[in-house]
Amino acid sequence: SLWSLRRCGQKLSDWGIGPGRWRWWVPRAAIGLLLILPCAWIAVSSNAELASFYPTWKPARKSAYMLALQQFGYGLDLLGWEFLFRGFLLFAFARRGDPVTAIWVQCFPFFLLHAEKPYLEMITSFYGGLLSGWFCLSARSFFPLFLLHWVQISSVSVSGFLLRG
Repeated sequence: SLWSLRRCGQKLSDWGIGPGRWRWWVPRAAIGLLLILPCAWIAVSSNAELASFYPTWKPARKSAYMLALQQFGYGLDLLGWEFLFRGFLLFAFARRGDPVTAIWVQCFPFFLLHAEKPYLEMITSFYGGLLSGWFCLSARSFFPLFLLHWVQISSVSVSGFLLRG
């Protein structure tokens, strides 16, 4: 927990917790956010497997309220997910002196956890994991990836919901 890290004398920034180099990542994340929205719509509307998979929670497929509730749940889930991969694994290995290895180390389990997802998502998660690792190290924070990943999964889910309507 954050309390444990502080109690042990660890700087939270050593784990990618905090704003990092926000002047570097905010404009780049903004561009990413602008690209995610149309790309999510195009991907879901042109890929039947994605369209039938999202939203993953059955009640969210019929109710905008349930869809919003699912997106809130995704946010909580992704906060832990991104801290594990981009905060804990990435920054711990990067502190050992090899950022390239750190990027690969966090990429593989991230990719494997997408194995049950539609094929397009599974494949892009590998390249996305590599890019995400580089981005977080450059940003010195995992927060931009939390934000980007949350918007991405929410955009895909909303696209799937709208296409069902």
